[in-house]
Amino acid sequence: SSALTENQELDALFANLDSLMFKTQQLAKKQEPVIKTQAGTTKAVKETIKTVLKNKSKLFRIIQSVAGKRHRNTLEKRFNKYVEPALKKLLKYETLVWDNIEGAAANALKGTGIKDTTARSIAFWIRHVMEWFF
Repeated sequence: SSALTENQELDALFANLDSLMFKTQQLAKKQEPVIKTQAGTTKAVKETIKTVLKNKSKLFRIIQSVAGKRHRNTLEKRFNKYVEPALKKLLKYETLVWDNIEGAAANALKGTGIKDTTARSIAFWIRHVMEWFF
């Protein structure tokens, strides 16, 4: 009985194809700015990752200026082995936001001989430096 009701509902939905197409087009128009924003953000994040990977020394200098020499040294010692592979992995993602950088960096730095709070702090600065300065 419930299958019959579902079939009847589907029949009713597709009976007026023009109405269905109009509703679908209206929904698509509402989603268009969101989709464009997501695509733009993904492109910006990926381009920034590529730029940072080519300009690590600039990243380290800016990290030092905003977070201090200790964070710079900690990051510099671990960047090639832990953070760089995590950032490269992000380049394979279909969609990215700036938070992805912070999460990937924090996860990459945890368990590398530094406190988790230090790992999260450095990841916070990596994300913001990349977002603001690259």
